[in-house]
Amino acid sequence: MKLGEVDEISHEMVRQVLKHNKLKPWLKEQWCIAPKANAEFVACMEDVLAVYVRAYDPRYPQVCMDEISKQLLSDTRPPLPVEPGHPERQDYEYERHGVCNLFLACEPLAGKRQVKVTARRTKVDWAYFLRELVDIHYPQAEKIVLVMDNLNTHGIGSLYQACAPAEARRLVEKLEIHPPQAWKWVKYGRD
Repeated sequence: MKLGEVDEISHEMVRQVLKHNKLKPWLKEQWCIAPKANAEFVACMEDVLAVYVRAYDPRYPQVCMDEISKQLLSDTRPPLPVEPGHPERQDYEYERHGVCNLFLACEPLAGKRQVKVTARRTKVDWAYFLRELVDIHYPQAEKIVLVMDNLNTHGIGSLYQACAPAEARRLVEKLEIHPPQAWKWVKYGRD
């Protein structure tokens, strides 16, 4: 199909042209691409991989933790339902209702996950989520083996900011955190 000058263009014409295009810019695969010759990066990755090959032990649950901010949106017009040959169709227009934060803790070896929705993503919110993991979701665990990234809120100091020192220390004693703090410098390829 060859394009020249046209007076108007329809979405169907664009779809046909993109369908024949071998490049699909909307598709992407995401990987952790290691920086070259970075010993700290390798050390942190090996630390996490060593956690992942441990055998399941309910006394030491392996929990992966992360969070994400999400916009709260509503449709301004109802979507059109699914019909033969057509998926559900939604209008591009929406109404914004602010944002929220989702904390997620996943224990893949046990098939468990916990989600907590908060208004913000602060150090104190993160500390309260960890306290909930320790006291509510894993009270019988000797230690929670926690794998997470190193966002600025993910530090032991956050527990001390949110709790009295004795309470913060109690929580720290129940956690085995991976990767170590050095990860933040290698995560983004910094040396």
